[in-house]
Amino acid sequence: MTAMDKIDRPVATGPFEEGTTGSPLEEPVVAALREVYDPEIPVNIFDLGLIYVIDISEDGEVFVGMTLTAPGCPVAGEIPIWVRDAILPVDGVKEVEVEILWDPPWTPDMMTDTQIMTLTDRAADRVKSLLGKAPSAPLGLRIGITNTGCNGLSYTMDYAKERKEDDAVVDLDGITLLIDHDAVQYVAGTEMDWEEAGLQSRFTFE
Repeated sequence: MTAMDKIDRPVATGPFEEGTTGSPLEEPVVAALREVYDPEIPVNIFDLGLIYVIDISEDGEVFVGMTLTAPGCPVAGEIPIWVRDAILPVDGVKEVEVEILWDPPWTPDMMTDTQIMTLTDRAADRVKSLLGKAPSAPLGLRIGITNTGCNGLSYTMDYAKERKEDDAVVDLDGITLLIDHDAVQYVAGTEMDWEEAGLQSRFTFE
């Protein structure tokens, strides 16, 4: 390919915005991408914010520019194949090219809020109760993780007085949850519930 033949691709600035290609193939291509899941975070790669560029030619050639949650992802060489294999069966698609992009780096706030986590009614009521009893007006409830030794990790919760730059923010049912960067991969795709069992009452993430 000569310099004059070089294809100009859209510049990656962050997660792809639906409805921007003008191609009738965009909707089924995005639907196919939503069937591919990150191996570490139980959320599909589109709603996880890993898809930066979708470029579709009139001839049905599809280019996908995507990133990964971390450069050291153990399946970095396999995910592009998963993406290609998911899109190729789409009617009208003739060829698929997938490229890994590292700029801009992925951050948790690129996830759609509803894909980070959900809350049961019990959990929502409990969080509202806790926030209502706060000594001052917090921004919301902060969720983090801590090392518990041999047994691994456990969740921590506290009132959030400020938002950190790398926080993931979930706004659901009038509740604001700020999730520490290190905790995102553990709560993403889960449902937060409140279980009352005497002295063992607690929040759970399933």
